[in-house]
Amino acid sequence: MYALLRDLVELDYKVTLFPLQDPTPRQPYLHQLQEWGIEVLHGQRLFATFAGERAGYYDLLLVSRPNNLDMTHDSLRRHLPAAPLIYDAEALFFLREEAKARVLGEPRSGDIDRMRRNELSLIKLGDRVIMASALERRYVCEALPELKNRVHVWGHPINIQPTRRSFEDRRDLLFVGAFHEPGSPNEDAVVYFLQEVFPEIERQLGCQLFVIGADPPQTIRRYSSESVKIVGYVPDLTKYYDQCRAFIVPHRFSAGISLKLLEAMGRGLPAVVSDLTAEQLFLTDGREVLAGGTTEGFRTSLLRLYKDAALWWEIRRNALQYVREHYDQGELRESLRSIVEPSITRE
Repeated sequence: MYALLRDLVELDYKVTLFPLQDPTPRQPYLHQLQEWGIEVLHGQRLFATFAGERAGYYDLLLVSRPNNLDMTHDSLRRHLPAAPLIYDAEALFFLREEAKARVLGEPRSGDIDRMRRNELSLIKLGDRVIMASALERRYVCEALPELKNRVHVWGHPINIQPTRRSFEDRRDLLFVGAFHEPGSPNEDAVVYFLQEVFPEIERQLGCQLFVIGADPPQTIRRYSSESVKIVGYVPDLTKYYDQCRAFIVPHRFSAGISLKLLEAMGRGLPAVVSDLTAEQLFLTDGREVLAGGTTEGFRTSLLRLYKDAALWWEIRRNALQYVREHYDQGELRESLRSIVEPSITRE
């Protein structure tokens, strides 16, 4: 969303941001958004009251994520009925819950079915819809074929800045991802990796694992040791991208796209990922990443990447090219223009 707001400003739009779930004026983000000229309505305020005060004011509405569209749609249509609505679905969260139930061996619940119906019904409300994943766009178009021309893919612009250390000057493993909610995909991925994969990796390689991300829960912090560094939030990851030899994405369930993987690829840090993550981004095992669909497969891929300098350089080169081709900032900005501008009726 931060990148999307920046690009809207670059496209010369005047933007108001209403942070619905958390109105806390967090820095340095608030200051940066305001420097860009964005009106940020932080602090406690009812959205319905705001929408009534701005009735008829906006040329375009953009709402991100299903919970927010659920909460705001009635007010938006009541007070801003003429403004086209772009729905940024971001991801299909019910797919994540389906995968989670399979991984944990839980029966499919009625809650997941209701979640699916709700997310697809919200997608129908958008005059245009943005998905982060081409794979999930395909799912939506199969489920709702009448919306095929309204659903677009807009990923995340990645600034390519390859770190400089050579293969020989690097060691250790890196995981990056926040832990904002209990039982999240990131929490499951790290606990799974620490329990099932890392003990043998540590025995063979003697390396450390750095786990970086906000709010690590006790289920992860209890593994802290000389070999497992639970770092928490880090504002600038350059040091870790430069010193580590491999990035890991051992997710067993998730939705959308792995932004942190794309950032690592753009910084020149080769990765080993689950088959699920490779599929979500159309990554080829042995080309842009190494992939593993089982515990043994993941472990074997990680050992190969860590030990084989020629393979490491090849994966790094291919990953950088992939990011250049699919997540270039200038091209994504023009893609956003092609989504937004046709939605606005100009007098």
